[in-house]
Amino acid sequence: MLFFVFDRFVPWFLQFGRKRTRAAVLATPLLLFGLLAGAVYAASPPLPPFTAADAAAFATSGSGTLIDLFPKQEGEVRKLQIEGYDVERETAVTPMKGKERYQVDFIERWSKGAENGEHRMSYEVTRGSMGAHGGGGAEPPYRR
Repeated sequence: MLFFVFDRFVPWFLQFGRKRTRAAVLATPLLLFGLLAGAVYAASPPLPPFTAADAAAFATSGSGTLIDLFPKQEGEVRKLQIEGYDVERETAVTPMKGKERYQVDFIERWSKGAENGEHRMSYEVTRGSMGAHGGGGAEPPYRR
């Protein structure tokens, strides 16, 4: 609203006055914006720390992907039976270099007699963003 008023006021005011007055009038909106933004920043409370539990919750918050099959809590292991395979699904979180950066791994292990394997999907998670960070291992035989 403040900028709307200045937008209407400045062209009218520039018709009158000297160069110094014009320069001051043009600089006033920028100065007011800076002061207003600084006051809002200073008055807002600090954000709570972003923890490993927060990273796991953020990484598992979506729906419609393979990640839905994994536990929502950090360090939790889910054991199940799928087509005769003993399956363990785990969500593991490890801190990375940098402030509030975590690697969230979704690990799936399976075994059936002498046949066994592991598949891993890794993501780098920060506050509000998540990106693929690698993965590997064999595809589980019961998903083919």
